[in-house]
Amino acid sequence: RKLISSENQLVKSDDKAWAQVGRDVRQGTLAGQPVTVRGGSLRSHVGGVGAEPLRLRVWHWYWIDGRVVSSDALGKLWLALARLAGRGDASAAIFVYATEPGGDAVLADYLASAGGGIATLLNGAAVSPALTLGAAGTPNNAPAPTFTK
Repeated sequence: RKLISSENQLVKSDDKAWAQVGRDVRQGTLAGQPVTVRGGSLRSHVGGVGAEPLRLRVWHWYWIDGRVVSSDALGKLWLALARLAGRGDASAAIFVYATEPGGDAVLADYLASAGGGIATLLNGAAVSPALTLGAAGTPNNAPAPTFTK
């Protein structure tokens, strides 16, 4: 499977349950470092009689070779460079979401508080695919994260 592909979308155009009604770029803080993430607003097509559709705010980015990347083009470049350097293609697509209204504030707070654990977990998974978690839910002996805009 390809990590970065035109097939990989938040919601397909013919999805019967959800529609993407907005997209943008946001700034956040992950493990104490400023990062750029992509944002999307989703609306459900389904709901009970008289019920408002559910709305979600989604932030997403790639983790590639220890870097946070929000651009598809830069992501493909970093994947190619990692392979050429013999480091393989350790990578992941990361999605976090919250209900609206107020989703951006919730997601910003979440990244600021849990971002260090997310980065540590991802970097630990790259070192050891059979990752062992410590008592606090973080990997044992994981390397420090690095970040790229």
